[in-house]
Amino acid sequence: MKRLMLITLTGVLCAAAFTVARAQEPNPNLKTTKNVKVFLPDLVVSNVAIGDGAGGIAQSVRVTVTNTCEAAAASSYVLATFKDQAGKALYYAGNTVKALKGGESQEQVFDVSGKKMPAGTNVSVEVDPYRKLKEDVEGNNYRKLNPNMAPFPDGPTHCKAKG
Repeated sequence: MKRLMLITLTGVLCAAAFTVARAQEPNPNLKTTKNVKVFLPDLVVSNVAIGDGAGGIAQSVRVTVTNTCEAAAASSYVLATFKDQAGKALYYAGNTVKALKGGESQEQVFDVSGKKMPAGTNVSVEVDPYRKLKEDVEGNNYRKLNPNMAPFPDGPTHCKAKG
């Protein structure tokens, strides 16, 4: 009787092991795709304005950074470079930009009153200048004042899934 129970128990264990092993086989009817669609954020400097004070001296620079796509962007950095007429850098001001949801903006104000720069100073502002974030478009992260300059408008694939 003990021997019969041992044989029965062994048979049940073998059947259970076979069932578990069979359950781990891949399903041949399951279709997998290798092309995964990824949506990326796109950070741009959407606005730059110089606040001038008495005597035409620049007091502040107001910068707006916008995530123009729906995908969220991790925190990044924005850098403003002030240049003379010959293009030589006079002063740098930068700050961290918080993580931005799709369509969200953040405004930064840099106090430059102590630098005694004319309000017409050339200013170049760039978000993610060190290319830490993977973005939908990498070439539209800047805006310039005096002379005014912004990147070309984004093309028809802007903010579309990449894959």
